[in-house]
Amino acid sequence: MAQRPDTHGYSTSRGIPRLRRAISRWYQDRYDVEIDPESEAIVTIGSKEGLAHLMLATLDHGDTVLVPNPSYPIHIYGAVIAGAQVRSVPLVEGVDFFNELERAIRESYPKPKMMILGFPVKPNRAMRGTGVLRKSSGAGETLRCAGGP
Repeated sequence: MAQRPDTHGYSTSRGIPRLRRAISRWYQDRYDVEIDPESEAIVTIGSKEGLAHLMLATLDHGDTVLVPNPSYPIHIYGAVIAGAQVRSVPLVEGVDFFNELERAIRESYPKPKMMILGFPVKPNRAMRGTGVLRKSSGAGETLRCAGGP
């Protein structure tokens, strides 16, 4: 067994092809959206690694990223490592997160290229429910209209 080259070493960096095909099929079955397992599906060690690599691949030096506060360290430092600036948006009881988000979009320069929002909203679970996703996607529309990507 030790002599066989396929029994040791590193996995394919994009993930095992069979697993990527299974992910693509699941996405098609679940969301009725077709994704290409060769170019649109990737396997990561975990969400932190995936998010950090997404930021490295898509952000440029000087880009702005909106990040809820509090948030997980990777949400902040992934952007910083990629060369982006982070604009904190308060996510605490008693503060309207969406008003703060809209304000951050209006007042940021350059306009934000990315918005990080986990669901359910963590780490403090200040907002829950699917309405959060609908309102958040509305903020994305505002971002595009404001001259963002």
